[in-house]
Amino acid sequence: MKEDILKVVQNLSNQDGAIDTIMMGMTINGLMATFFFSIIGMGYFSYGRKADHTFVLICGVTLMGFPYFVSNTIYILLIGISVGLLPMLLRILRKMGY
Repeated sequence: MKEDILKVVQNLSNQDGAIDTIMMGMTINGLMATFFFSIIGMGYFSYGRKADHTFVLICGVTLMGFPYFVSNTIYILLIGISVGLLPMLLRILRKMGY
């Protein structure tokens, strides 16, 4: 019984313990980027729904959902910036006649 308690305490005090499990292997920077892109995605989603722009709506859902599948901070930033800029790039291309 004592050995089991000691194993649990060692696992919890280890860096790979309960806190790492809760954070899903992300760093604080990754969590902040996830929060930021989720807020942007929520804005895109509500704008796309109100203005009936399907592409913006899909970008919003993507921005809110992709951090659940990506845990590396660099990839979160790259994907978030790319998907976040897609609606603006599409609007610029439409104005140019493409």
